[in-house]
Amino acid sequence: MVQTQLSPEVTRQLLTLSQCLNDYDGFTDVIGALVAGQHATVEGVWGSSCALLAAEVIRQSPETTLVVCPDTAEIDPFCDDLSLFTTQVTERFSAWETGLGERILHDEIYGERLRLLKMLGSDLPPRAIITSIQSLLQTVPSRQLINENSRTLAVGQRVDISELLKWLASHGFHGTSAVELPGEFSSRGGILDVFAPDWHHPVRMELFDDEIESIRAFEVTSQRSLENVSTVDITMLLPSERDQDHLVDYLPSGTSVLFLEPSLSLQRAREFLERQDQPQTFHSLPSVQKALGRFATLSAASLAEGHWDRSCRLPIESVEKFSGDYTKVRGELDHVGRDNQVYVVTQTVAEAERLQEIFTPTELAAAGQLHY
Repeated sequence: MVQTQLSPEVTRQLLTLSQCLNDYDGFTDVIGALVAGQHATVEGVWGSSCALLAAEVIRQSPETTLVVCPDTAEIDPFCDDLSLFTTQVTERFSAWETGLGERILHDEIYGERLRLLKMLGSDLPPRAIITSIQSLLQTVPSRQLINENSRTLAVGQRVDISELLKWLASHGFHGTSAVELPGEFSSRGGILDVFAPDWHHPVRMELFDDEIESIRAFEVTSQRSLENVSTVDITMLLPSERDQDHLVDYLPSGTSVLFLEPSLSLQRAREFLERQDQPQTFHSLPSVQKALGRFATLSAASLAEGHWDRSCRLPIESVEKFSGDYTKVRGELDHVGRDNQVYVVTQTVAEAERLQEIFTPTELAAAGQLHY
């Protein structure tokens, strides 16, 4: 079996691949229009090429980029593809998969949505947010509501522990002997463990009398300390009908929107609303479109149904699905990849090793033009 090595150089080449898009007619004009706050269109993109396009938009956008996928199920695969082409940290904003009365505090989606809203309200908003049209139809709490249901604790701060425990309980935290899930707290002696819904890990606060001496994040299963922190921001906000705001209300004014397959997205949005028992608790599609319209938007599709003033078409082609005839596949690979560097991306190392065995006899491999 061939031992496939993913070299740093190949990884670096993939991370700069999106910049090649600027070589195509009209692309720099499209990006220039977007950065200038205008609307534009790119067609000829689908599949992983959408992530390639997003990587370049994120690289050139001066502020936050919001990528809107046609379906929430596409967010994770899109982020996986995007990680090939950029080292930029991306944040997800998924849609609730349950009704208003069925949402629970330790649902990962609850924490993900709250965490992103708080990041957008900070001095360092995320550079890239991947969401879906369904996510945008769902309401979010206002900034005021989040602030009213948050409190900050810091090392050296004096606290009334009885009052703090009452605050945690009154805001929906569940007292337990040992925290395991978001939304739980545990108090014993001079130690207070808290696991807020928007945190990845719980924290342990050690107190001397009424003063917080230390705060550290720890691993739930092993109780192993992860890092010491000087301050934590605890927020507990139950999903409710009082949530009426849009995610876009939180976005920085210079945000760029990359809207993938707009026609398909609008169709999926209508279908999503039709399936709801209480559609009145969601934003209407026209209101979401109007809210997004405040920002510079790049519409991207395999075939655009309309064009803004600035548009371009990228010459991205698909390849035939592999068949069992490896001789034919090798021939196709040599034909398609002639005079080019070719990158084969697989889901696992084992798949890459198997394909490297199959493609070793190709002209591309002999010329050193084939990378895994």
